[in-house]
Amino acid sequence: MTLPKLVFDHIAIIARTLDEGASYVSEHLGIDMPIGGEHPFMGTHNLLLSLGDMEFLEVIAIDPDGPQPDRPRWFNLDRFDGTPKIGAWIVGSRDITADFSKKHGEIINMTRGDLKWQITVRNDGRLVSNGAFPQLIQWPDDIHPASRMEKRGCTLKSFEITHPDAVEISNFLDVTFNDERIKIAEGQPAFKAVFETPTGAKTLS
Repeated sequence: MTLPKLVFDHIAIIARTLDEGASYVSEHLGIDMPIGGEHPFMGTHNLLLSLGDMEFLEVIAIDPDGPQPDRPRWFNLDRFDGTPKIGAWIVGSRDITADFSKKHGEIINMTRGDLKWQITVRNDGRLVSNGAFPQLIQWPDDIHPASRMEKRGCTLKSFEITHPDAVEISNFLDVTFNDERIKIAEGQPAFKAVFETPTGAKTLS
């Protein structure tokens, strides 16, 4: 059996503050986002909700008490000034160096507490194809962090990505990326994620 080279990992909701991001998720999903942690290298912090043992939902924002990074922050947060929204999606790789595309920018080493991982980030902090072109992430081999996150009865039911670069995105993901929940179509840039929650199906965009 051939394992897929890439798998769905998580959705990142970008917000000006964690409070705004938490209110957005609570309003639309009826779920309070658990606290995550800080990213000193980027001067950001997050909220994290497990969607299963190997996938999760993230709210990320600039940490007002964090250090000023010596580079643009990831997820285009230095330029973001709007209401919370899905900003990007991230796929897991077993070999991030081999799967890396020049569109990704560079591979950087990140930490949150005692957790270490690698992720692709552009040098200018901007998102590739409005976030529709997935970032790559590679976690340590022993355990996926989602298995340690708080579970609140929420799972991903479907995720639709539309963008003029849909063909290029699909070609990058390759035929081995066979997650039936993920649909990529040509159109104006947009995200639509449907979650199964304790109170029924709910949508974020």
